[in-house]
Amino acid sequence: MAECCLRTMINELKFNICALEDSHVANREVPDLKSRVQIAISEQLVYSCLHWSSHVAAMPAEALSLMSKLDVALSSLLELIEWCSTSQDVMTSVSSHAHDAYRLVLAFYDAILESTPHLYLSALGLAPKGSRVAQRMRPYFPNILIVEEGLNTGWSSWLRSIPHGAVVTSVGVSSDGRRIVSGSEASLVQLWDADSGSAISDPLSGHSDTVRCVGFSLNGRNVVSGSYDHTARVWDLETGAIVSVLPHDAGVMSAVFHPDNMRVITGSFEGKIRVWDAKSGTELHQFGHLDSVNSLAVAHDGRRVASGSSDRTIRLWDVSSGNAVHQSLVGHSDYVYSVAFAPDGLHLASGSNDGTIRIWDVNTCTSILRIMDGSCGPVWSAAYSPSGRHIISGTWDKTIRIWDVQTGTALYEPLVGHLGTVRSAVFSSNGRRIVSGSEDGSLRVWDAEVETPASDNQSHDLTCVWAVAFSSDSSRIASSHMDSRIRVWDIKTGDMLHEIRLEKGDEIWSVKFSSDDQFLVCSCNSSIRIWDADNYAALPGPPAAHTDLIWSIDISQNSQLIVSGSRDETIRIWDTQALAEAVEPLQGHSGGVRCVCFTPNGQQLVSGGNDAMIKIWSAQSGELMLQPLVGHSRPICSITISPDCKTIVSGAQDNMMIAWNLDSGTMASKPLMGNCGVVFSVSFSPDGKQVAVAPYDNTVQIWDMETYELDSKPLLGHSDFVKSVSWSPDGKHIASGSNDGTIRIWHADRNIAVAKATVLRSKLPKIPVLLWDLARLADTDGWVRMASGELLLWLPPEHRAVDDSLLQLSPYEKSANSRINSLNFEHG
Repeated sequence: MAECCLRTMINELKFNICALEDSHVANREVPDLKSRVQIAISEQLVYSCLHWSSHVAAMPAEALSLMSKLDVALSSLLELIEWCSTSQDVMTSVSSHAHDAYRLVLAFYDAILESTPHLYLSALGLAPKGSRVAQRMRPYFPNILIVEEGLNTGWSSWLRSIPHGAVVTSVGVSSDGRRIVSGSEASLVQLWDADSGSAISDPLSGHSDTVRCVGFSLNGRNVVSGSYDHTARVWDLETGAIVSVLPHDAGVMSAVFHPDNMRVITGSFEGKIRVWDAKSGTELHQFGHLDSVNSLAVAHDGRRVASGSSDRTIRLWDVSSGNAVHQSLVGHSDYVYSVAFAPDGLHLASGSNDGTIRIWDVNTCTSILRIMDGSCGPVWSAAYSPSGRHIISGTWDKTIRIWDVQTGTALYEPLVGHLGTVRSAVFSSNGRRIVSGSEDGSLRVWDAEVETPASDNQSHDLTCVWAVAFSSDSSRIASSHMDSRIRVWDIKTGDMLHEIRLEKGDEIWSVKFSSDDQFLVCSCNSSIRIWDADNYAALPGPPAAHTDLIWSIDISQNSQLIVSGSRDETIRIWDTQALAEAVEPLQGHSGGVRCVCFTPNGQQLVSGGNDAMIKIWSAQSGELMLQPLVGHSRPICSITISPDCKTIVSGAQDNMMIAWNLDSGTMASKPLMGNCGVVFSVSFSPDGKQVAVAPYDNTVQIWDMETYELDSKPLLGHSDFVKSVSWSPDGKHIASGSNDGTIRIWHADRNIAVAKATVLRSKLPKIPVLLWDLARLADTDGWVRMASGELLLWLPPEHRAVDDSLLQLSPYEKSANSRINSLNFEHG
């Protein structure tokens, strides 16, 4: 039978088997598709396509897409991979090809199911370079897109990204591993096929507020959900009907089924834990904490339930009586968000807002292991593997990590791909998959068996960029990082030219090149350090005089003076030749001095402090020249001065940016911004017409200083807030340093992007374009549509993040945007 199926498919399958005329049209919009399928796909071919794997044959994805049976391709390939694993070594190559085909169909499932021609147009064109199927098939399709550079070598670390459309708060996997359930801020409960990622049915609707938690019953017949609408609901999965509604006095933060499938246990915001009869909705017991119960876990034997609370404790309870078992588990310093029993029931894992996971001995109620150091942010989710040997964490830093429960060390590199905090992560029942839900509005399914060893490198979080500065000739960028290092980069190539390593723990809040590019200066704790800007040799610096951290430095235009502003509330001006203070310390701020800046003519300096004041001083005498500039209500973060020395622009923690007249100290405009969060950094363009701004929303903005309006759409690319921006002296580029650990280089002329978008929306030009340019045009479902609404191209999730930057610089990787050649691209 296997041979017969194979021969049938070899003889009858062909490219565009149903003679579809237009790749712009979805399958459902082809009026006579059903009759075309009946004519073009014989009964024997239907059988072969549907049942080939049971007889071990090849994969007919196009035909299955046309028959709306694409899920069969996935299950069939998995069967083939499993069969190969039990066969001789000769099947290794077959298994490898089958696994690659599985990844191809899974990655482009939505596109192929929506429009069959995009098996070729989108999938073959955008599959990774290392894809065996794509390598073999691309030569047969010369008229698809060609990614000339920047395409991933291998498949992404996730198997499937499932768009949800709203923040995903909780996920669960059925005990047979075939279904996934998710809850979201859209007030819906949704079931998904674990293999294909397709929605199994319409969402389960009934809640009127965010669904905070979801979980399967052990027998897989029911789901329980808890919501901020003060109810938990039990659902019948066969009918989709509500079995019972469980009323509460506050939002339901956690809800789990008891292993007997008959009881449900809930925890709510007011601290109460309730045990319910799942069918009747009758409350059986009530007990609890003094604060919100954020997580519940039932031991596998069903005798005990563990609760994690905002009161920072974990408690163990007897399910039948509701009595506390042993003492509270105390050790976390902040809210406990997640608890999970080990399969043996002897240990418990907890994740907390303090950024740690703790493993507890259930019998002694003692913490026996502390995992993580808080650098990844709050731990929203912690769960054991079925073997009990591993724990996965879902954290604020958008990653999932796998930990060894014996040593507390990370086993592999973090699973990276989510664009928002990971709120929930669980293993499948066989331990082969991980399912996660994120604030980015997606679920992702990961291969838990892909073992990329954890590197010896320090945490990428420690490369957080504090400051960036251009050299005067605009050829280099200096950046200071949280890992106590200064890095110098070539702006054209993105190569790191040099790395200056200071002592571990040193804080480098500010870095600058001198205007003659002779030396490089930085703040280091409470002192100033100087290097030769050519060979990076350390040079003598001024004596340490500040008594606290230096937050900001600047160098005068003639390179003769350095100014430093400190948390000790003083400003000091230094002579670069004598390495001594040029004037007495400047005092006047009633809080730390966060930013200092010389005017371009070197006659004055401007400072901003924690007292929300801006002060203008004489650079020669150190005397105050005007009354303090009052307008902000929170600490000043950054100051920039126009090249003509007429305007000051300040950014502050009150979410405002204000332009001031330097001569009079009056406001030149009403406060700007106001809805993007803290304004961390501002930088004038060399012509004084624009200001680059780094607000808290992960973007870089450009403001017109004549109209005091946003000049164009914000620049997208960073995945965390931007701490520093700098305009190149030649006016061509903007550099930004972010909490995401990267420096990005942007083209300062935004008209280029606007013109390009207009062209792309009409058609793909016959010239290389950046993949990010297409991403800006993609809809939320991944489709890039033409102006008429017709389908042009489908982008997988890893290519949908818009990145306007020209170059991304990181100590760990240099990334240039992917470039697409559409010279021979034929579509329609």
